[in-house]
Order: sequence, then C-alpha cells, then structure tokens
Amino acid sequence: MFPLSTKVPDRFTPDGAEVTYLIEIPTSMSKARYRRAVTASGARVWTKGQMIASARAAIDESKPDNAADWLAVCDRFEQFDGTASQKEADKIIQEWADLSRILQGAGGDYAARVAENEFWFFMAPRIAARAFLIGTETLKLKRGPDGLIADATLEGAVAEEHIPDIGWRALALFEPSEAETKNSASPQPSPSGPVSSNAASSLQTEAPGTSSANTTAETQG
Repeated sequence: MFPLSTKVPDRFTPDGAEVTYLIEIPTSMSKARYRRAVTASGARVWTKGQMIASARAAIDESKPDNAADWLAVCDRFEQFDGTASQKEADKIIQEWADLSRILQGAGGDYAARVAENEFWFFMAPRIAARAFLIGTETLKLKRGPDGLIADATLEGAVAEEHIPDIGWRALALFEPSEAETKNSASPQPSPSGPVSSNAASSLQTEAPGTSSANTTAETQG
C-alpha cells in the first residue's frame, strides 16, 4: 500500500534488512530535481521499441544467412506483452537474450544502446535514493544545495546492497498503480518489506545485460 499524503514518508524495509528507511513521497518539484540529476549524469535509457528497431537495423546491415529467423525473434519479442504462458514467455525472452548477446558482440549502435541502458539501470535508482531518502527513524541524512544527499554520505550511512532497492522503491512512488491508490484509504505508512517497483518491472523485460524495455518519461529523467 502506498501513502497518499506527501507529508507522510514511506517506510521501506529491504528484503533481509533489519533497518527501515524513510522515503520522501515524490512531488512535482522533487521529480523534476531527480530528472535533472539523471540528465546531468549522462544516463539515458532506450525503450524496448527503440532497442528492437536498432536490432533490426543491425540485422539488415549485416545480412546474415539466418536473418529471417533473427527478425522473427524481434517480431515475437515486440509482440510479447506478458499475456503468454510462462513456458512461452520464457522461450521468447531467452530467444531475445541470445540474439541480444550476438548483436552486442558485433558492436555498433545496438551494443552502444545496451551499454547506455546498463549505465542508466545503475545510476537511476542510485540518484533516486539520493533524491528521496530521508534516513531512518534514528538518522536524518543531510542534503546538499542541489537537493541531493552526497554520494559519499549515502555510502557511509546505507548498506550498498540496499541503495538500489531504496531507489526503485522511490521510483515506484512516482505513480502508484490505480489498484494501489484505491486500496490506500488513508495516508498510512506502507507495511515493512519490499514492494515490487512498477518502474523496475516495466523496464526489466530481458535477462541481465540485455535491458531494453518500456519505460515512461516520468522515471527516465
């Protein structure tokens, strides 16, 4: 359940953690500050459609003997919307991951886009943690003139493995799903424990190293 009031911080406990973090509820201004910081970092993310277009261009340019098979993989992944059976979904994702690795090995535009996506996946949640983390019940983290917690301060106060989880949680708070909003009858803190981030799940549609998915301008930066 997501809190609806920006005055009530979100309480988030990562899996296996013994500490609960307080996360600021994003506002229009704080979202803009986050997006500015992501842009300044040079991180950008290519959508699923853009990655498929780049893959097709690479196939057309190289003209391999099995080009038709590879283009069919692109077609199946493009049409994949999560409604297939688990077995079929696993097959589609695996085929795309295999093709992605081949195209990455060839270098060029596709490989560059994969590298940019991987950089974004590292930077975006980290910057989100710096932008929206308040601290814990016993520790408030100080922010700099740019409205962000200094990276060194974050590393000194938060376990490294918790930083991405905190960031994805903050991004999930950008736009709670309709069901979550309806279920939030009052501005109560969320229960302890991780909550699946819409921002993360909508982006992570392939195996690690082949990220190229749908996202929204709200979380891209």
